[in-house]
Amino acid sequence: MPIKLPLNKPALWCLPLLLLLLCWRTTHAASTNTDPCGDGSGASGDNVFIGVCNLNGASHDFIYDATVQTQGSIDFQIRSCGPQKKTVSCKKAAAFWAAVDDDNSSGSNYLLYNAYNQTLPINLFFGNKANNTNQLVPNQTYGGTSPPFSGAANGKLSNYFLRVELAPPGLTGYSGIYSGTFYFSMQQESFCDKTGNNCTTELVRLPFTVTVTVTPVIKISGLTDVASALNTSGDTVMEDDFCVYNLGGGYFKMQADSTVGTGEFLLQGPVTQIPYSVEIADTGGSQSEVLTEGDDSTTNWLGSDTNINCNANEENMHLTVRISLNDALAAESGSYQDTLTLTVTPQ
Repeated sequence: MPIKLPLNKPALWCLPLLLLLLCWRTTHAASTNTDPCGDGSGASGDNVFIGVCNLNGASHDFIYDATVQTQGSIDFQIRSCGPQKKTVSCKKAAAFWAAVDDDNSSGSNYLLYNAYNQTLPINLFFGNKANNTNQLVPNQTYGGTSPPFSGAANGKLSNYFLRVELAPPGLTGYSGIYSGTFYFSMQQESFCDKTGNNCTTELVRLPFTVTVTVTPVIKISGLTDVASALNTSGDTVMEDDFCVYNLGGGYFKMQADSTVGTGEFLLQGPVTQIPYSVEIADTGGSQSEVLTEGDDSTTNWLGSDTNINCNANEENMHLTVRISLNDALAAESGSYQDTLTLTVTPQ
């Protein structure tokens, strides 16, 4: 049966098209940060509404300081605005939620890793001023039903920061470089009209790197002078236990230098010289090496991390000075000596 439509109600035919034009923003549209530091006029579509300046792809480096919790801040700027009267413009300030996530962290702390896969836990606090700073949790969006962070009208950039703090238990690994790549994202409040549509703009994840360098602290202590009378029935051996402290208990190499000799260890007597050897080992005896004068050891030993001055009974290294019987018997009588210098280098 044919249906006749009243000619005085043409608006019914246009209503679906009209609604489409009013809700031109798609649900959870994405900004790819194409105009990070501008007012949005250099972008189009949903890229107009969000821009993050001085964060994407940057590396932020800090020097580890165990005496304070805050290691430093990452300063950057955010443009968060929205349309007014459903135009593609950035006239209205837009509040937003924020998140920082990565592929390795879990729980309440973010994790930095060194070359040995040891971790340094940190906390990240996000805010725009000292009294509006909020601790972020890995892989969770911060904020409740209402977005807690504010944008600015007319495409203006707002100053924000991420504060980097040490988290318990602090440094438990070796000194060196700890690094992690994280991803900042944000989601704006809705700007759709009251048609039931939930239109909002999200920022694609922006990568940035945090690096904390733990400066090596290394020290030799407990070395004493060694002396011995000549052993006429075998090698003359002089020994001493000492300590090498290395922050975090990391690896180190050792170099031994003779004051008298060059390329070999020599004791100076009244006229002649006597060669000797230098052997370094850990007190457990699991790693030992006879050193070459003036060269770094090929062995990496682990330092102690218990006490920088190494109290009694905390020695972790052993020195052996050896003079062969044949070399001693071939020398003229008299007193022989050398100053042996040990140098440790963290790895």
